[in-house]
Amino acid sequence: MHWTPYVLPHLAAAAGSALTAGLIWRRRHTFAAQALLYLAVAGFFWAIANTLELASSTLDAKTLWAGLQYPAIESVPVLWFAFALYYTGQEQWLTRRRLVLLAVIPVITVVLMATNSHHGLMRYDIALDASGPFSVITKKYGPWFYLSAAYAYALLLVGTGIMLEALIRWHHLYRMQGLTLLAAILLPTGANVSYVLGFSPIPQMDLTPPAFAISGMIIALGMMRYQTLDLVP
Repeated sequence: MHWTPYVLPHLAAAAGSALTAGLIWRRRHTFAAQALLYLAVAGFFWAIANTLELASSTLDAKTLWAGLQYPAIESVPVLWFAFALYYTGQEQWLTRRRLVLLAVIPVITVVLMATNSHHGLMRYDIALDASGPFSVITKKYGPWFYLSAAYAYALLLVGTGIMLEALIRWHHLYRMQGLTLLAAILLPTGANVSYVLGFSPIPQMDLTPPAFAISGMIIALGMMRYQTLDLVP
């Protein structure tokens, strides 16, 4: 392990996600709040694992922490989709069987990431690049990575579409709640897309976890200003 100031945004993301989880915990009486709580917890563990990946100095350690981020990474799209259905009053669609089916690809992805050294379906040509201000893993993405990414973005997109459709119908107060929640999910999603496509403002640094910290502040604002999770549609 070695210290680098580049871990500070990720530590802030972990703190922001923990704060958001604490705020939601007191309002966990609805299924929508529970889904949002799990999202905040996933953001916390993603940020912690990403911090430890950045602070690690060897390829093996970085690869370990990169893999340990995947349970959180893969849970976010499913949780957002479930939250959108619960929050907009369409939870009857989300039966236990359908929830299990939604989790099949994420679970396979986590398993493939844990066993990637045997098949390279998630990433290959993995090496350590220490030429920049902090050492990073360089890699090429395997075929399953693209399939799982397409699935994740599809769930995020459909969940966002459900929220947008509801925003058109809702009362002004609920509309503002929905807008804050949409901003909270779109920010880390945009950061993740830019990282995967290689357009991150800080080269080879995943800014998705720090974006979660800002999302936490947006959700906290919605709770205080628009009574998100206290008054629900």
